[in-house]
Amino acid sequence: VGVMSNLVLRVGIFDGLSKVSIYTSNEAYGYSRGLFEPGNLKSIMVFIVIIAFSATSLLERRDYNFLAIMYSFGLGMRLGLLETAIFSGRIGSLFGFAEIFILPLVVQSRIGGYATRLSIAFLVFLIQFYATVNFQVPDMVSDYFRPIGQY
Repeated sequence: VGVMSNLVLRVGIFDGLSKVSIYTSNEAYGYSRGLFEPGNLKSIMVFIVIIAFSATSLLERRDYNFLAIMYSFGLGMRLGLLETAIFSGRIGSLFGFAEIFILPLVVQSRIGGYATRLSIAFLVFLIQFYATVNFQVPDMVSDYFRPIGQY
């Protein structure tokens, strides 16, 4: 998926569409994204957790397979469109929302006990909260108070 999406952008199939051409030609939107950026690393780590810890009983469920394919497609698009960061982030996030359904299914299939599951959910919440406050909020606050013309 990632290789195909990268080829589509390189060939220029979407160059005639005004919004796509603005995104690919403008340096503010068309910059490339590194493979080892936090969002990409998180997506890769979640994918590894999904693959490594999925119980065999989950693989027989159609809803789980659909969500896993959606997440895999989003990860492929995220990594395949690294040269156009805005597409990589937006399309990867679109399909990456399957994560919020897959991870609880994986935890439920592998870990018994309500207290243990609640502890894991709280730990994930703390990690996500820490990452949001320390990495995303400072950029959002500085961008919020910057005048529109000064990017």
